[in-house]
Amino acid sequence: MTTSTRSPNAGRITGPVTGGRHGRPFGAFLGDPGEQGYVEEEYFLSGDARGFVPSGELGADGRWSVTAADSEPYTTRLLVRRPADPARFNGVVIAEWTNVTSGFELASDDLDLVYEEGFAHVAVSAQDIGVNGFAVDSKGLRDWDPERYGELSHPGDSHSYDIFSQAVHLIGPNRGTLEIDPLGGLPVRRVIASGGSQSAMRLVTYANAIAPLGHELDGILATLYVGSAYTFTDARVDASNLLNATPEELQAILGTPTGIREDVAVPFFLLNTECECVTYANVRQPDSARFHYWEVTGAAHAPAPSTAEIGAKAARDFGEFALGEGMIDPNVVPNVIDWRPVEEAALRHLVRWIEDGTEPPVQAPIRLTDQGAVDRDADGNGRDGLRLPELDAPIAGYDGGGVTPGTVGLSGQTSYFDEERLRALYPDHEAYVAAVTRAVDRCIADGVLLPEHRDRYLESAAAADVP
Repeated sequence: MTTSTRSPNAGRITGPVTGGRHGRPFGAFLGDPGEQGYVEEEYFLSGDARGFVPSGELGADGRWSVTAADSEPYTTRLLVRRPADPARFNGVVIAEWTNVTSGFELASDDLDLVYEEGFAHVAVSAQDIGVNGFAVDSKGLRDWDPERYGELSHPGDSHSYDIFSQAVHLIGPNRGTLEIDPLGGLPVRRVIASGGSQSAMRLVTYANAIAPLGHELDGILATLYVGSAYTFTDARVDASNLLNATPEELQAILGTPTGIREDVAVPFFLLNTECECVTYANVRQPDSARFHYWEVTGAAHAPAPSTAEIGAKAARDFGEFALGEGMIDPNVVPNVIDWRPVEEAALRHLVRWIEDGTEPPVQAPIRLTDQGAVDRDADGNGRDGLRLPELDAPIAGYDGGGVTPGTVGLSGQTSYFDEERLRALYPDHEAYVAAVTRAVDRCIADGVLLPEHRDRYLESAAAADVP
């Protein structure tokens, strides 16, 4: 059941926002959302947001205590995508905490499943850098379009958690009758928070420290969590100041190692790739009635399919695109495993978990060596973990990369087999297609892929020049 204790300030909605230098929202849908049967609108959210300060040790068990501090005014934005036909709405809103690692906002949890099954998706600009950008070469909202976003303001990231809470209230089932409703009057039943990478670090902090004070969430789907959560300073996680960062700034950037508190308030589904598994292993914890965890073997934090879509948006919005240092190693072929179908399966499991208590299926973690590295087979592929068809019917060695020095970066690596190795595995093309078919059917039976994913895998296998 949704808990409804919330910030004393409910926030105020204005919009839909129009105009500006570009005549559209930053990070707008690529193409026409109407072709998906969706409306895309942008709204401003204003109010006074509380900061928070720790009132005890920030331990690895996640049992964090905080107290509310000062309140400061803010104005930020919500980018809303909702079904144009209310009859298509499934009652669930995904509130995505936008990622600001690159100095501008990224929202990527509007998966294909979102549009196919009638979810609403709301990207929440909760953080300072999303609004104000880096100190050098700012790509924040205010600088991207001063005419459209000039009135936005942010008091600092210690206030980001309350900003997110206020946003969730105003798109949730307890929002009441609003003069301006960003959901267009849709009857919301559930709100799920989502976020990846740096945003996952924020959501872990939210689950461990803020949700116990009261919340309006029904579940959390976090992805790509490195095992450290952010604290409660206003120090900016700014790539432009790393070399001269103070200890406080470094702590804000690196976070504090922690898992998810055992008494987490709502179902929390965490999905990682091989890229994060080594650092996350320090806080690995067993599944429980409120926590489930999957690790995708061989997959990377930012594989080629994801970076291609991010790059297409950035090329449109900036006219150029460069991922942050360390994300791509230019000397290797990036990882090509698309793990987003697993996220779609996780989302469907999470909704069912919330609705009727059916927990997601358990998946073994990736096997690590005694030295804490990924345990790999002779082809270079990791052992155990959640194994997609690329791993059980391989045509390459897949390195998920890593977040530490000495790895191939966040986009990982693909090392394609030579013809001799391919023919040893698959005497002919039919043998390869059969192996992929078995692997896909096993993944569907295990619940880590959806039945509707089957055709795309089989079509890809049929078209592949293997062996």
